[in-house]
Amino acid sequence: MAGRLALLLLLVTAGACAGRATLRESVADLYGGRTEAADAALAHYGKRVGANDRPLYLLDAAVVKQLRGEYAESNRLLAEADQQVEAAVTKSVSRETLSFLVNDQTRPYTGHAFEQPLISYYKALNYLLLDAPTEAAVEARRLALRLQAVGRSLKGGELRREVGYLRHFAGIVYEAAGEANDAMVSYRLALAAYEEGGGTPPALVAAALRLAHRLGLVEVAAEIATRHPTIDPAPEAAEAVVVVHAGRIPYRRSESVIVPGGRGFPVRLSLPGLTGGGGGRRRVVVRTGGAAVAVTPAANLAAAARADLAAARSRDMARLVARAVAKEVVARKARRDGGEVAGLLVRAVGIATEVADTRSWEALPAALYLTRIPLSPPSATVEVTVDGQLVASRQVAVEAGKFYLVKARLF
Repeated sequence: MAGRLALLLLLVTAGACAGRATLRESVADLYGGRTEAADAALAHYGKRVGANDRPLYLLDAAVVKQLRGEYAESNRLLAEADQQVEAAVTKSVSRETLSFLVNDQTRPYTGHAFEQPLISYYKALNYLLLDAPTEAAVEARRLALRLQAVGRSLKGGELRREVGYLRHFAGIVYEAAGEANDAMVSYRLALAAYEEGGGTPPALVAAALRLAHRLGLVEVAAEIATRHPTIDPAPEAAEAVVVVHAGRIPYRRSESVIVPGGRGFPVRLSLPGLTGGGGGRRRVVVRTGGAAVAVTPAANLAAAARADLAAARSRDMARLVARAVAKEVVARKARRDGGEVAGLLVRAVGIATEVADTRSWEALPAALYLTRIPLSPPSATVEVTVDGQLVASRQVAVEAGKFYLVKARLF
């Protein structure tokens, strides 16, 4: 019995690790600029991915589809990922039991707190790229609900700046859909988040002031102006909304230490750490109508990932200790029932299967840039340069009150 249990645990761990190696290779293709190869590798992996890891495949594949201009397919994948993450939040007893005997990678992937709202963000972005602001507004509402659900986990510094970015973007979506009141609520929440995180973007302050005046919210406008006295609202105009995703988010790895356990047998303790990533800090400039605007990062997802990991450390440690105790109980029972060899075998497998949960949404960028540029009729050309190189350009016939999205992705 002990031998069969040990073999089962090894097979579970080996199968999961082999699959995630393929997923890591496809992300490497993505960051090498080989989107076609990444798309093909992910499609192949998606045919055999296990249920626990399917949300990871869907999220990475959706980002690749967006980069390839397949916005509707990207949203189909994101919708499936969203449903699976929602379902996985309700944990089954059997999966929880298995995670205490093997490792946390046997649990269904629910996404980390800072990742979950980004599912709706990417869906809304796709809808704007499809020129479907009404559908984008539906996702903006889902984004707001997701932020409420994980709000307690997104505290301090860069996590608050991520919230500010997402609230600002949602406000733009609401405005584009003609829902000014919802946009005003979102802008005020964005201002509050940025003020907690430090460094409020001037474009957000100007947009909030302008909309408050339009809606006749005199007291709200005065309150915002008091907190940001150096920023004036720009005149009502059509706007170019420039979104730049830059760099690679750091990815997770297992960090282990061996300590003495029961009867002197060693015990491995493993927690997730972060490595790699970079390229988020770039020189981004937007040019239109002879004017040039330098853009700084509106959110640092690399720093948010680190903050999210640190915030979860005590919870991860508690699960790790509980699992070590559970494995010791199983090993002692195997020794009582099957003898010394059985006990040693189960303890050895316990060490072999003890790895940290290294799953994360690796196709995310390291940094998010967002700015808004007023446009004058009858036409305008918007150009985005990064480190002096032209990366995106859009020529538009300008209509009053309309938003024009310009998006770029840098690796």
